Amino acid sequence: MRKLFAVLALLALAVTPVFAQSNPVLNDSNTVVDTAPAALIWYVGSDTTAAVTVEVETDGNLTLLQGGAADTTVECPVSGDAGGIIDVSNAACDTFGELVTLFASTAGSEWRIGLITALASDSSNDSLVVQAATEARGDGDVLMWDDSVKLTTNAAFIPGVLDADQVVSAFFAPNAQRNVFRLNPFANARQNLKYAFTRFTSAGTIVDTVVSCVVPKINSAGTYSETVTEIYRETGPASTVIGLIDEFNYAGGAIRCDNGKIHVRTTTDTALTAPFTMIYGFSSKPAGQ
Repeated sequence: MRKLFAVLALLALAVTPVFAQSNPVLNDSNTVVDTAPAALIWYVGSDTTAAVTVEVETDGNLTLLQGGAADTTVECPVSGDAGGIIDVSNAACDTFGELVTLFASTAGSEWRIGLITALASDSSNDSLVVQAATEARGDGDVLMWDDSVKLTTNAAFIPGVLDADQVVSAFFAPNAQRNVFRLNPFANARQNLKYAFTRFTSAGTIVDTVVSCVVPKINSAGTYSETVTEIYRETGPASTVIGLIDEFNYAGGAIRCDNGKIHVRTTTDTALTAPFTMIYGFSSKPAGQ
């Protein structure tokens, strides 16, 4: 019997990668209303001179412009004559996952979107902060959650969330135009959450704080999908009260996510003010990588 256990142990070692701490710090925070990054949008076409911008209209629709004129390389609905407008109330593009797929799979599309704290299943319908025309070439334009609509605080571990250039690099292969998606930017890596801290003011009911492991995938045709696994949940704190998730800190960061990103979200049922959300942890890769 001992020999059997020894053989099984050796087999387990053969197929389980040994992770070594390679990047000791991962953190994200959100401390001001309407500044939590939902997604990053950027232009990947060949035009290097004209202004290339994106607007978020008062109805939540996205307007894509090149040199002040409508960009027609991608639109929604794709069968209409939207002329550079992404109608986020349309069933074909009313979730963030559909937006990623739309931008990546439309032949000739000169735009891409990468998700930061938005999940593929999240509604994109009138859920972003209104913004005037903002340059989207190079490092792209960060689209912010409208907290009066989303009613959540959000944080996620993506290397360089506060540095747009690093965010783009996290999602895309390092070619000149940065327009080729990595099939999974978090492959062969482990994220470990040590603690999460949240506090905000809400006149309504604060529901739960949920920690998830989000594993993204985009295939060669540009179709985007995610596997979202809930790994921890606790009742959210009362309004203005600090909510601290640190039970697993004493286990060296026992909440972990392999080949994906740690995502933390607290939900309320009315508009929130004065949000403060912070998460802290570390990343690692299989030894030798």
